[in-house]
Amino acid sequence: MQKKIVIVSKFFKPDITPRAFRTFELARELGKQGHDVKVLVPVAYQDKYHKEADHQFEVLPLIKEWKQLQGRNPAIKILRFILNHFLIVPNIYHLWSVPRGLKKLDWSKIDGIISIAYPFTIHFGVSRFLRKTNSKTPWIADCGDPFYKNKEARLPNPFYFSYLESKYLKRCNAITIPTTNSIHAYPRQLQSKIHIIPQGFNFDEISKYKNTDHQNDILTFIYAGNFSANIRDPRPFLECLATDFKDQNFTFHIYTRPILDLSEYQKKLGSKLIIHPLIPRNELLKELSRADFVVNFENKHSTQVPSKLIDYGILEKPILSVKPFDLNIELISEFLSKEYKNSLVIGDLNSFNITLVAENFMKHLSKLKH
Repeated sequence: MQKKIVIVSKFFKPDITPRAFRTFELARELGKQGHDVKVLVPVAYQDKYHKEADHQFEVLPLIKEWKQLQGRNPAIKILRFILNHFLIVPNIYHLWSVPRGLKKLDWSKIDGIISIAYPFTIHFGVSRFLRKTNSKTPWIADCGDPFYKNKEARLPNPFYFSYLESKYLKRCNAITIPTTNSIHAYPRQLQSKIHIIPQGFNFDEISKYKNTDHQNDILTFIYAGNFSANIRDPRPFLECLATDFKDQNFTFHIYTRPILDLSEYQKKLGSKLIIHPLIPRNELLKELSRADFVVNFENKHSTQVPSKLIDYGILEKPILSVKPFDLNIELISEFLSKEYKNSLVIGDLNSFNITLVAENFMKHLSKLKH
């Protein structure tokens, strides 16, 4: 049965983020399955995105975004951190901008809402809209990461984040998270609403890159994703390559944003380390398919699982999974010797098929009373 669905998100195509992938893939697949889908995203995407013939959904650029304080002055940096860490600025403005955008829709013709976080303030805005309009529209809050108990934050979150999380999520009918590992990171009173729906991707797009006949003259491995000093820090691994394996011949490609300064290791490793900017996902899949193996830097905590592992697994590439601050030198040596018996195993890859993921969302929405 066809449903009229509104998806609310801060990120969308062509952004290269897990939340952009989540929003775009879900909207596209729900449209393919015959549902009437409207995607509410920031106004900026009006210029970035143009509807394509095979994308059966409508993009409504109705969320106004506020910018952070700009500048590299130390005082501005400190003020920016304080505003963001303690007051969630600028994302807190979703409390007002999301309801304003949602008010422009005809709610007599909408069967359900799916809001997608990060940031969590997207959920806050939807909750406020439903409260102010006294709407009973079924609502699923999709959470990529926990909010208050996000263990990967630079500092522990302020205690009142727990109150905000409970206050705004209590109105939703269901909460979806990508992994069972993070259930305990949510308030106890909300855990009965939680359902596991992993990140979903179009397997048809990925399959054309599998089992490539490409052969490398030099051992080639790749990492794709973001870094930070407190979450996934590549520097211990790079130092290991530059010292323990300095006599081995290899090429390590990294696709990332320029957040950490890795110039020291570019000097130490020379042509063995090549750093690229992030590229669109289909282009990245093509590059990953040419690697002998791929690298995963594990998070410090188990509540969050990098979505890149899905691509790695579907491409059937050996995965060298390393703990940045507890390196297994023997494991690294095995991979550099082209021994992959201890490759990370992802598990049931079919659960990441976007067709099943979209059906799961609709199954939960269909159970909810309007």
